[in-house]
Amino acid sequence: MKLDIEVLAVAKPEARAPDTMEEVDLGTLRQWFKNAVDRNKVWRDEAIEDYEFYRGKQWSDADVLSMHAQGKPVITVNRIKPLINLMSGYQRQNRFEPDFLPRTSKDIGLCKIRKEMTKFVFDVSEFADVESRVFEDVIICGRGWFSVDYHMDSETLEGNARITRESPFNMYVDPESKEIDLSDAEYVIRARWYPKDKLKLVYPENADAIESCTKRYDTTESTDYIALEPLWYMRDTKKVRLVECYYKQYIHEDAFLLQSGSIVPVDKFDIAQAESVVKLIERNVCRIKVAVFLQDTLLESMDSPYEHGEFPFVQIPGYYIGEYGDTPAGIVRDIKDLQREVNKRRSQKMHILSTQANSGWIFEQGTLDSAQKSIWKQSASTPGVMLEYMNGRQAPSRIDAPNMPASIIQDEQSNVADIKDVSGINEALLGSSSLSNNTSGRAIELRQKQAVTHLALLFDNFRVGKKAVLIRLWGKPRRKGIMQQFYTDEMTFRVMGESGQTDFITVNQQQPPSYDPLQGWIQQTANDLTIGEFDIVVSDTAAAATARISQFYAMLEAMKLQVPIPVDMLVEASDWQNKDQIIQRINEEKQKQQQMLAAQAQIKQQPKQPDKISQSISFKDLPPLGQVQLAAKAGIQLNPNALAQQQGGQQGGQQGGQQGGQQGGNPADMIRQLVQQGKMNPEVLQQAVQRGLIPAETAQALLAQMPQPGMSQNMQYNLGNSLPVDRGVMTIDQMRAASM
Repeated sequence: MKLDIEVLAVAKPEARAPDTMEEVDLGTLRQWFKNAVDRNKVWRDEAIEDYEFYRGKQWSDADVLSMHAQGKPVITVNRIKPLINLMSGYQRQNRFEPDFLPRTSKDIGLCKIRKEMTKFVFDVSEFADVESRVFEDVIICGRGWFSVDYHMDSETLEGNARITRESPFNMYVDPESKEIDLSDAEYVIRARWYPKDKLKLVYPENADAIESCTKRYDTTESTDYIALEPLWYMRDTKKVRLVECYYKQYIHEDAFLLQSGSIVPVDKFDIAQAESVVKLIERNVCRIKVAVFLQDTLLESMDSPYEHGEFPFVQIPGYYIGEYGDTPAGIVRDIKDLQREVNKRRSQKMHILSTQANSGWIFEQGTLDSAQKSIWKQSASTPGVMLEYMNGRQAPSRIDAPNMPASIIQDEQSNVADIKDVSGINEALLGSSSLSNNTSGRAIELRQKQAVTHLALLFDNFRVGKKAVLIRLWGKPRRKGIMQQFYTDEMTFRVMGESGQTDFITVNQQQPPSYDPLQGWIQQTANDLTIGEFDIVVSDTAAAATARISQFYAMLEAMKLQVPIPVDMLVEASDWQNKDQIIQRINEEKQKQQQMLAAQAQIKQQPKQPDKISQSISFKDLPPLGQVQLAAKAGIQLNPNALAQQQGGQQGGQQGGQQGGQQGGNPADMIRQLVQQGKMNPEVLQQAVQRGLIPAETAQALLAQMPQPGMSQNMQYNLGNSLPVDRGVMTIDQMRAASM
């Protein structure tokens, strides 16, 4: 049932505002930020070191000073960077495509439009590069972040949905949160550094507060620090830390349930929708709020600008359980100690080699004077040097240095193998030349799959995060995403298709109104982004060209083995240009074949009709009686005697005899010939008598010559008593019988 207008008037926003808790004050926001910073410090310190190890800074300052004091070299053999680069390259070559699955047949076209629009947003955001950088954050420091928002360009005043990478060092999460999708987090904070002059342009009403904040730091030496960074202000760069806190607020509200299934709070209800209201309901809801502040100045506080009901940030962890103080980790975290061992062993090995080159000398006392001792000490190991000693003394001899300990070499090799085992990246995945030449391709492929299986958790978390990005773009049931919320006008977009072709799509296209007898005039919209139901999936089909080509050839080999793979699936796996058109034509041919088979099956099911003789016979080839009957059917009256004489004369001329023409000119003679040839039907003979073509006596004589099976007495009586009566038109069946 519908609610009448009186109910709407009683429940209007000013009469029934939602029950909300008090706005979060600045003190609470600052405390949340402090708690998140304190909890984040352990991960942050490890993450900074993870990035340093990737870049090659793998010695602490204290260790470097100690090695130099001992005269030992500081050598770095960075075995971490190749592993990270390999994983990054693997991700780039095996990107996964987003897809939209329709829930009803009506949603198929809309799902295709959504996929094309997603490609448009990906192109605008350069998402391929963005997601690769986020993946590198995941495997290096254990935490990557996407930011999904609607960006308005202040210069062009044009807006677009946008997906960007957010530095993991800018993000702070509720310390009590344990779920990787942040579903149990009460707040998420992004803290970034901005030039104070730019900030004053954005918030001109708070320009004085911003200036006073920075002056206070400029005139004092005491500054709060977080991991070697000032908390609120950097004096050297004149940048301030702007904090955006997105948090959840739980409220009780009244709302209207509409016929479409959507629910609209009473404080946001448009009275024009009154006719579509089903009932008034009460519910407890969670709203996302956002507050922006700078140290002790609250710049703004409002509802989240997005209606999808989610934080506008997507966290992607690496290895993370979330229990017992666990912090997200990447590949680097567990192999840093092994990398330190590699560096120290290599440095020790180089130290031994360098000291063995000048291992020392032994000589008799008095062999060298003090000056010679100094020369021998400095230059005895120099190639081509000439040295002298006391005449008559035994020449000095070199002290033999011990051989390099075999354990150093063996332990270093074992240490390198440990790095591969711990990281899960083996020689097969690395394409290492250490593999034996006798190793089969199948064995290499199995080892590669083993490595990929070991790393599957990272890729699964990344796939889940990518789906969360799509949810923020397209929303959930009864929740608008960024696309439905901001792309409401008719717009045309250019989308780069596969193989470089360009496609144009138009959304929210207004169609001419159509009239329905029951509903009246109906306004229709083509490619409406706000309607339709669908499920978002991230396909397991790799989007990279090399992976697709590999899959394409694998499908070809399978088809050779009689595996029933549909042709359209094979084309979809290829990199052919215009493959969408090829698939469309294949489907059209399938539909035609199905329609043809359905028609044939329908014909087979119908009762079989008796065969009919084709009526497409030449008029001049008919006998005179047949010509008369056919002409009569067409409304033309012919003289049968004259026609018979004419045709008989023609036949006689063709036979070269006058007799044939005379025989052919007599209808009785023609009928007699037909009887003798067995081509005369008794019914036709009866009609010939009725039409006056032959006398009844002649017909009786001819009837005696004809076989009489099944002839009724009534027919014999009619033949004997027929007179030339009505010369109506014979039936078509009688004409056929006459022509036999």
